[in-house]
Amino acid sequence: MSRAVVALGSNLGDRLTYLRGAVAGLRRLGTVISISSVYETEPVGGPDQGRYLNAAVVIDTELSPRTLLEELLAIEKRADRVRQVRWGPRTLDLDIITHGDSEVADPDLTVPHPHAHARAFVLAPVAEIAPNARLANGQTAMEALHSVDRSGIFKWSGYWLDGPPRLGWISPAFVGVQFVLFLAFSAIAVFTGDFAPTPLRYGVGLVFAGAGGWLVVGALMKLGVNLSALPDPRPGGSLAESGVFGVVRHPIYGGLVLGGVGAAIILGTWWPVPVLGALVGLFWFKSGYEERALTLVYPDYPAYAERVRRRFIPFVL
Repeated sequence: MSRAVVALGSNLGDRLTYLRGAVAGLRRLGTVISISSVYETEPVGGPDQGRYLNAAVVIDTELSPRTLLEELLAIEKRADRVRQVRWGPRTLDLDIITHGDSEVADPDLTVPHPHAHARAFVLAPVAEIAPNARLANGQTAMEALHSVDRSGIFKWSGYWLDGPPRLGWISPAFVGVQFVLFLAFSAIAVFTGDFAPTPLRYGVGLVFAGAGGWLVVGALMKLGVNLSALPDPRPGGSLAESGVFGVVRHPIYGGLVLGGVGAAIILGTWWPVPVLGALVGLFWFKSGYEERALTLVYPDYPAYAERVRRRFIPFVL
């Protein structure tokens, strides 16, 4: 029995499902000891392509390195892996990083993996579950991880085999900052505003507030129980693409911004405008993380985002 470390990667199609299928396949090859978190990483080398999901698995197996490789290739084939371009996009990529104390130097198989010590997208998940795995250059996985550039690597939280990964502490942090900015905007508007608006201010402000209300109410009606203040998609939900979501991808954020503009116009004060600008910036970053999570759960989200180009406000932003 040997303890092997296998690296998993996918950047085509339903990436999460392909990784889950790989783990299921590995369970048939031995005893899975540990499974890493999922990491999202930028592609390295090769043609332009989408971001990868990477993970690692530690498995106790009676298979030799050669037989294990053959089984991994069979798992890749079942996942419709096509090898046309070197370092090109793939539905599934499985690599033996280490295999006990085995050392193999064949034309089509090298163990330990000859390049793992230089690849952060491999080292991050491997070091999480097998920090002392000895690599080809003599370093442990953890030692090698500390010596490479780890920029462009994002670690998803949560157990991803039976549910979507989560953003972790980022989610409540966004909500907390958002709440503070709302309070600041309201307080500044109340203390600096004129509560006797002119007809012009009232009319123009109502136009903005009404447009914002249309976006917010339309989104609430469409989302229903899927509504969440957190940027993590609700488990078991579905991708909203129609109604107000057919014109903007994040109508609630856009509606709140328009409502804020309308309130400032009606009250005739520019003092809360910088806070509103900060809120727009927060919404921009928050929606970016939200879209990463949505792409993880709904592989068709990039096509939807290409079709609906505006994030917040139709024809504007």
